[in-house]
Amino acid sequence: MPMKMCLMLDELHPGLPGFDARYRFSCYLNNEKIESYTCTLSCAHPEVKFYGFEAVVPYSIRESHKSIDIQATYMLDPSVRCLYKLEFVRLEPYIFDDFDGDRLDPSIWRLGWPWGVSANIKNDSMMTGDIVRVEDSQLVLPAIKKFKRATDPLTGKKHTASYLSSCVNTLNRLHLQYGCVMVNAKFHSLGGVIFAAWLAQVDDGYFLIHPLDPEKSKSGELGFVEYSPCWGEKYAVSTHYYRDGKYSRAVCSWCDAKGIAHGYNTFGVVRIKNGIFYYYNGELVSAYRGTASTSTSELCLLMTTSFGSKDSSHYGGIFTDDMLPLETRIDWVKIYKAAR
Repeated sequence: MPMKMCLMLDELHPGLPGFDARYRFSCYLNNEKIESYTCTLSCAHPEVKFYGFEAVVPYSIRESHKSIDIQATYMLDPSVRCLYKLEFVRLEPYIFDDFDGDRLDPSIWRLGWPWGVSANIKNDSMMTGDIVRVEDSQLVLPAIKKFKRATDPLTGKKHTASYLSSCVNTLNRLHLQYGCVMVNAKFHSLGGVIFAAWLAQVDDGYFLIHPLDPEKSKSGELGFVEYSPCWGEKYAVSTHYYRDGKYSRAVCSWCDAKGIAHGYNTFGVVRIKNGIFYYYNGELVSAYRGTASTSTSELCLLMTTSFGSKDSSHYGGIFTDDMLPLETRIDWVKIYKAAR
């Protein structure tokens, strides 16, 4: 009976533009899983590197080819082999903002919280765009102690706060349906203040359905980085679900992130029709495989530096006045659209 070999990919993902993409395979011989030392992987492109059952594909290959063939060869009998066609998603450059200048580009960015006033009575803070600044070709999102009064333009309600957190957004400036968002950021080193970047829905359709709660959990937000220094070398990615404008539930994943507290690191999310993929410095850290619906729903980008708690337990840690001001620095933001 002839031997039959089969090569299977553990996770098909698009990779992050500008970074190598790592793909892990499993190999089967006559339906039995075999170890990496019993076969070799190869392809026609010398730029692709193999480490056992891992293939590292440069961005230049993924950008210039629709697919490549990965061949597995059985070392005890080289006549036994198989091919796997590794297909790529083309992501076309859309926006690259490196904050060159002394102010934000108004065609891309809006200052502050996009939906009225966001005030947190538990920690006496309010989100604002007043303290956001651009300096040294970087976007700076601070968290400071400063008193502020504001009236919500949507409800007419008056708010006060003793602490100001910062927010920028692209609502009604720049929206994305399918594609990629990348943020290169440097964080502060003290707990109690959290940085978050996420994509939020801007229209009445829905793009996510929770597989375990399809009636109550439609539409949502894609949080591709949430970080507080008190978490150590890890950060959170999360999917938040809503229904009829009311919060329903969230699914959160912790991601290991060596070096996150030191220097600049790149966080990215890619949304395509067959999934949502989260990356840290080009490495896939999490993937969403729920049901995606509607072809018209679009997302805007929000980035905030906000407060945890001053005197009680909070997942983001506790802040004190002598820690402030703290700030997040964004070196650049890149946005790609999925090719049609």
